[in-house]
Amino acid sequence: MKTVKQLTILVMTALSLTFTACEEDAETLGRRDKIATIRPQNPGNITDQPGGLPYPNIIENTYISDIAMFDHTRCRAYRIEWPEYANDVDVDWIPSLFSADGGSLNSINYMNSIHPSNKAKLDISLYYDNMLKTPYYVSKIWPWNEDYTAETTRFIKYDLSLDNLHDWVTQRPSLFESYYNYQKGVKSEEVSYQQGDFFLMWLTNDNLYGGVRIVSETPRIIEVYIAEPNI
Repeated sequence: MKTVKQLTILVMTALSLTFTACEEDAETLGRRDKIATIRPQNPGNITDQPGGLPYPNIIENTYISDIAMFDHTRCRAYRIEWPEYANDVDVDWIPSLFSADGGSLNSINYMNSIHPSNKAKLDISLYYDNMLKTPYYVSKIWPWNEDYTAETTRFIKYDLSLDNLHDWVTQRPSLFESYYNYQKGVKSEEVSYQQGDFFLMWLTNDNLYGGVRIVSETPRIIEVYIAEPNI
């Protein structure tokens, strides 16, 4: 029979391993995940086109709280891992434009090659200019003389520990909305970022709330979290 001291050591070791994994991958939780399918031309597979670039690895998970009073909201989480592109690469070919509807990721080049109505479905520019932007602020797809009918996405930087982020994603995704609305600072449609930053966001297109975590700049790794009704 193990002593109390031995049991205490085992418990502390298990907790240590759990939080170490959390720090490495707040969203993927041990990487029990599925790899998003890259379909030709949907969401915009440029790997086979002349001059194309390797497509990012997109890891997708959906989390539903196991606490009954919180399971009315779930969290869709995306971890996007871009390859390290050459310094002289044409940025118009880098998949940067994210749509919350299905979690697709497209390049500026691809969006300019399809019907303009599809631009209204975009929610966030993630990679381009090292900023998070409402796509309307990416002038290469929205010329300033072109009418704009889509809504916007707004961001606000927030200091959130990885442990708390882990809890929001897996158990309390409704807190993304609560904390976004609680913040009194300026909520901007374009923000610069650096490694380690976390931003709360409101996608006005669908009236959804969530967050963006800048895991790494080199290589570029960004996690996107979207809270939505669990229906």
